[in-house]
Amino acid sequence: MRAPSNTAFTAKPGDIPFRTSEPLPPTSPVFIVGVPRSGTSRLYLALQAHERFKPNRSPDGFDLTESRVFLAPASIRERHGKAWDYLLHDAEAQASLVHSLPAAWAGGLTAQAVLGPITDRSRRARALAWRLGRNDAAMRTYFTHALRARGAERIVEKTPDHIHRLPEILSAFPDARILCMIRHPLDVYSSYRRRLSVALQTEPADAPSVRWLQSVGPPAFCRAYQATIFHARRLATHLLLIRYEDFTAAPQNTFQKICCFIGESFEPHCVEQRTPGLDFWRQDPLLAGPIKKNDKLWSDYIDHSVGRGIEDHLAKIMRHLGYQRYT
Repeated sequence: MRAPSNTAFTAKPGDIPFRTSEPLPPTSPVFIVGVPRSGTSRLYLALQAHERFKPNRSPDGFDLTESRVFLAPASIRERHGKAWDYLLHDAEAQASLVHSLPAAWAGGLTAQAVLGPITDRSRRARALAWRLGRNDAAMRTYFTHALRARGAERIVEKTPDHIHRLPEILSAFPDARILCMIRHPLDVYSSYRRRLSVALQTEPADAPSVRWLQSVGPPAFCRAYQATIFHARRLATHLLLIRYEDFTAAPQNTFQKICCFIGESFEPHCVEQRTPGLDFWRQDPLLAGPIKKNDKLWSDYIDHSVGRGIEDHLAKIMRHLGYQRYT
C-alpha cells in the first residue's frame, strides 16, 4: 500500500482540510461511515440528540438502523429489511417513495456490472455507472421521503460499510458531509471478540450473527481494516476522520469540531445525555451511558501472539493513523 498523500491521516479531528467558505445546503445529508466497532453508533446517537437531526417520529426518540441503501439500492422498494426500518415503517411514506421513483430505474447496479473491474479502481467510472443506472435520483427520492418519515429537519445515516460506496454517495449528494470513524485495530478486533462472547450467551449457536462473528478471524479482519482505510484515503478531502480515542477522551471538543464540519451549531447536551432506552440492550449496554474512554483491555479477548500478528500486518497503516503498538 502506498503512503498516503493527504496529511489528514496523521492529524487529529478537525485538522482535515475542508472548504468552509462554500455554502452548505441546509438539508444536505450527513453519512457516518468507517471501521465497524469504532463508535459509529455512539456518534449516531449523539447527532440524533441534535435538534436538527432528531427523529421526532421515532417512538424511542432515537434510531440505530443502518439503511444500507447504497449497498442494496433495490431494497428501497421493499416493506421489509433495513431500508424499510430506516423509514420507521411509515407505509404512506414508502408508498409515495415507490410512486416517485424514476420510471426507468432498474433498482440495482447493472451498469456497474457491465463496466466490470474498472469500477473498483476508478472513482469516475463508478460514479458514471451509478448515474447510468439512474441510482442518483432514486437515492435522493429515498432520503427525501426518509426525512419526512423520521420527522427530522436534516438526515443523518449510519452504515459503516458505506465507506465502500463513497463515490456513489458523492455522486448522489455532492454536498454531503461524511464522518469516518476509526479506532486502534486491536481495540476493534477485541470488540468483535467481546461481541461474539455476548452473542453466544444470548443467541442460538447457529444464528447468522454468531456465524458471521465467528468468521471474522485475524486475516479477514486485517483485509477489511485495510480496505476501509484505503477508501477513506482516496476521498480524504470529502470527509472528516474521527478517531474513537479522541471522541471518547474529549467528547465535547471533538463534537464541536464535528458540528463545525457539518455546518451545524454546537449543542453540548448531545454528548452529555444518556439513552435510557438502551439500558437493557445486552449486545452493547455501553451505548446507554455517557460517552467515556474505553476501559476494556484488548488482551482479555485476544491472545498476545494474535495481537502481535495483527499489528505486524497493519504496522504501516497504524503509523499513518498515529496509533502506537500495544504489543
